[in-house]
Amino acid sequence: MQKTALLFLSLLLITTSLLSGCANLGPKFSQPVIAPDNQAVIYVYRPRWGVTGDEMPGINMNDQVIVTTLPQLGYFPIAVTPGQYTFTPKLFGIYKTTPVTVNAKAGQVYYVELQVQIGHLQFALADPDKAKAYMTTCYRIDPKFAQDARIIFDDPAVANDPAPAQPQKTSTVATSQPATRVAVTTGQLFVTASPKNARIRIMNIGPKFQQGITLTAGRYHVDVSAAGYDSYSEWIDLKAGEVKTLPVTLSAHKTTIAKAPAPVTKTTPAPLRAKTVKAPANLNSEQKRIAGLLHSTSVIDVRNGAKAVYYHHADNTYLAQVAEQTLLARYQTKTSDRNEIDALAWLCKALAQTHDQQFKATLDAVAKSAYHRKVRSYAAKSSGQL
Repeated sequence: MQKTALLFLSLLLITTSLLSGCANLGPKFSQPVIAPDNQAVIYVYRPRWGVTGDEMPGINMNDQVIVTTLPQLGYFPIAVTPGQYTFTPKLFGIYKTTPVTVNAKAGQVYYVELQVQIGHLQFALADPDKAKAYMTTCYRIDPKFAQDARIIFDDPAVANDPAPAQPQKTSTVATSQPATRVAVTTGQLFVTASPKNARIRIMNIGPKFQQGITLTAGRYHVDVSAAGYDSYSEWIDLKAGEVKTLPVTLSAHKTTIAKAPAPVTKTTPAPLRAKTVKAPANLNSEQKRIAGLLHSTSVIDVRNGAKAVYYHHADNTYLAQVAEQTLLARYQTKTSDRNEIDALAWLCKALAQTHDQQFKATLDAVAKSAYHRKVRSYAAKSSGQL
């Protein structure tokens, strides 16, 4: 089964090679760039081998796609910060692959050769002189294949040397033209956050943050957050060629124990004393009868007397004072008797009907400290009607 798959893939590669040519290649290699003092430059190139396909494979560096395809006789340079960089092919699962790791040092230029053979994709670290000699037959890849901003497209010398329709392998050697220093416009950002599960975001760009992210020199808004911690937010400046490491330690939320509120001591106002009311000498029989009802020990009589004041004698100060005297004598009685409560409510209404402010203090006292809620409600309402 594997042999059949390899045979099919070989036929596919042959067909691709015959059809594609070098239409997607750019200027021809002339001389390498000079690596900046704080970076290294790695050239990756692919020589022609037999009839292998032109438009494959893609290239990964440290498991990140940097180009989608590297045609044969194509090359590209990439500027990196010092460190280890492992190159692997982006496809195919049935191919045998041989990766290569470059231990890049600042100020150095390295050459990685990709050999695409039937059933085998092999990377190798090439001798600089041999690589430069062979690369004079190679052409820089089209920018549309690039997936990493660190790939260099500034031409060291000749920028308008078009690729021939079918470039042929030659044995020319590299010229001794002086190298040109590449202008670096990007930097890298690392954020070491504590706790380790903190979420790291750069708020003023679209791409998701990843350690070592390559960014154009400028200002960036870094936000770090985690559940249970205070968030961190800061604007930073990233310079061209800079590798910045930003340490961030989040502070745990401070938990404050709320103090129990001081107990509220309810103060019950002292009950108002029942007033002594002196009857006038000129009372008629009806007034005497109503006063008798209000002084009665029967709550039914008291209620009837309060109703009589409310409906017919609200302008009689003596009868209103007798109603007030009865209310003060009874309003704190601990009872749930319906008739008793009803009688007290009518006494409040009778005082309100007089519209006399002399009864306001009494009604306010009843509204605050009467035993039954209904009586307190009627007293408060009646006080507001005075």
